[in-house]
Amino acid sequence: MRHIVDVNNKRMEVFLRGERGIPILILSGMGCSFEEWFEVTEALSQTNRVFMLHRPGLGESELGEEVRTSSQVVDEINQLLCVLGVDELIVLIGHSYGGLCAQHFTKLYPDKVSALLLVDSTSVDVERLDMLDLPVLNQNSSDEEWMEECKSYSFLLEKELKQIIKPVLSENQKKTAFINTKEVD
Repeated sequence: MRHIVDVNNKRMEVFLRGERGIPILILSGMGCSFEEWFEVTEALSQTNRVFMLHRPGLGESELGEEVRTSSQVVDEINQLLCVLGVDELIVLIGHSYGGLCAQHFTKLYPDKVSALLLVDSTSVDVERLDMLDLPVLNQNSSDEEWMEECKSYSFLLEKELKQIIKPVLSENQKKTAFINTKEVD
């Protein structure tokens, strides 16, 4: 179920599922909704308490004026744990940029994490990643070209962007997105 909580004097949208068991925090990738984790959350919540958040600027989470860094995310995660009253060790799952934040959190707060699972995580050593020989990913563009392409997306209307990206949600994700939107209202 979606909830709006106050973290560092800003609204943060969180999703909580499951009543018992080990607390599991899932950090989605940059610009990704926690809706993408519906099936995983459903399975894990049968035996665990699962929670996710929309980082500031996503979903209903309020975007402040401060610079967005992994350090800022780590502070927000730490505050969120306090707000939710989670004082036992958590399992931390991080996807892509969420993986980078999960690594940073675990490094600063090892006494709060019982396990760390990285899913296609961004590395703490981005320069080493750039040097990898990845023929499929490297065949079409440089980092600069990719950044320019992403920048061009910011000028598109939602309808135009959807034609390029072609987002797809499973039937279960569509149902929960509708249900959860009603719960937030």
